[in-house]
Amino acid sequence: LFTLSHLQAVFFIIFADAFHAQRQDRTLEPPRVLMLGGPGTGKSTAVHAVMWYTAQHGQPAWLSTSAFAWTAALAFNTSVHRSLSTHTMFQICVRPAYQLRSGADAAQKVRANVGRGAICVDEIAYNSLEHIGACSASCNKHIASRDMHPSHPACDTFAGLPTALTGDSSQHTSPAGTPVYKYAKQLRDNPAFRPTLDPARTTSGGEARTWALRQERLEQGFKAY
Repeated sequence: LFTLSHLQAVFFIIFADAFHAQRQDRTLEPPRVLMLGGPGTGKSTAVHAVMWYTAQHGQPAWLSTSAFAWTAALAFNTSVHRSLSTHTMFQICVRPAYQLRSGADAAQKVRANVGRGAICVDEIAYNSLEHIGACSASCNKHIASRDMHPSHPACDTFAGLPTALTGDSSQHTSPAGTPVYKYAKQLRDNPAFRPTLDPARTTSGGEARTWALRQERLEQGFKAY
């Protein structure tokens, strides 16, 4: 059904191996994949191949798929698979930005939407680093890490689940927040680089809390990306 290029095949094999490792209770360092390419280069085909494969093994929802814009998420909807916006998938508030929805209902929805398989966030350039950080923080908050001690470094992002971030880093401009490519040069020049927002100019405690939350999400998103 799929004719994959060698690069698409690498993506497929990585996630097929992670899928079978979970089915066999085999310990595997969770893969973290950044798949970039312009329109028509086959990113969606590679993701669909993984979705089709897991569906053949009775787990069509193993790879949870989402995108910032729900219209982009529709690209992965099938008769047996539901793709969602990142706000819905990870229960993130629109206002205030980067804030996670609270309560048992939000926690249950995140666990139901994301599951315990793997995660794919598409149209990555449309997400700010802070928004990616909120997605990761939601998983860390609501989903128990799989097969690893919570202190394992992989558990710092997306609850230690296999994760793919896909898209074209220059195709869109994020609606708000820090673009994913903003610190590329600093990181290239200094692998130990960590981002810091400009000092907050606050006039109230609420503004200070908002700035602190954004800084926290920026650090989480930078680590995940």
